[in-house]
Amino acid sequence: MTAPDTWALPEVKRRLLAGQRLTQADMLAVTDGCAWRLAAAIHHLRKRGWDIRTTENAGGCAVYWLPHAEIQRLRAEGVAA
Repeated sequence: MTAPDTWALPEVKRRLLAGQRLTQADMLAVTDGCAWRLAAAIHHLRKRGWDIRTTENAGGCAVYWLPHAEIQRLRAEGVAA
């Protein structure tokens, strides 16, 4: 398993809770190429009950996002960005 520090988990959580849609390319751009395992971070959060949705962009890359109701639920449970 890849070390969690390459997942940029706090940044992924912050961006998802802010309503942003994320791709691997986005995360590489905002972390100076350090966040290579976005899918691992998404898997980790899903196992903890986050209802993260996935679609594909025009290039066939995964785009991850949270529905508005899920953002509200997580905030109500005290999940901090």
